[in-house]
Amino acid sequence: MGLQHGVFLVPIESLFTQIADAFPAMEKPQGMALTFHPRGCPHCLFLRDDLAEYQRHPLPEAAIRVVQHEMSCLSAAGWLWVMPSYLLHCLKYIDERDRSEIQFLIYNLAPKPAYVEETKMRLVHFNRAQLQCLVQFLQCCQAHKHWSVHCEAALQQALNFVCDLQAVTSGS
Repeated sequence: MGLQHGVFLVPIESLFTQIADAFPAMEKPQGMALTFHPRGCPHCLFLRDDLAEYQRHPLPEAAIRVVQHEMSCLSAAGWLWVMPSYLLHCLKYIDERDRSEIQFLIYNLAPKPAYVEETKMRLVHFNRAQLQCLVQFLQCCQAHKHWSVHCEAALQQALNFVCDLQAVTSGS
């Protein structure tokens, strides 16, 4: 399977390698460093508790399922820790229509205007290569027969958002 983007053909298989290269192994952020909101947020507390048993990559499907519902509760460090496993998981199952974790990622990368700054804060530690992995994942979804229809507007919004971030991000 390949992705046609302009004159480029990006094989989906190469995304697996690009993700592995762009996201070096990192230790799980501990305690409050894993979540975004200040003390007292019950969603962040539940997320920390639900992810307590998971420390190493790749994160299993059970951890991905926990994260998908509370992505907005992850800190910038939490997003970096989760994203390689999350992206690889989504790519592995991209042809399955009932994979809500793909839809959740698309919508989390297409914030409503009131949440743009918060979302930028969650992605602040991503470098250009990591943002490029997100762009290529979104392009892959945009070229997919199901996701291109099911999430058409959100995909375009997410692509615009991530490309705008990439344009102002320094470092590879």
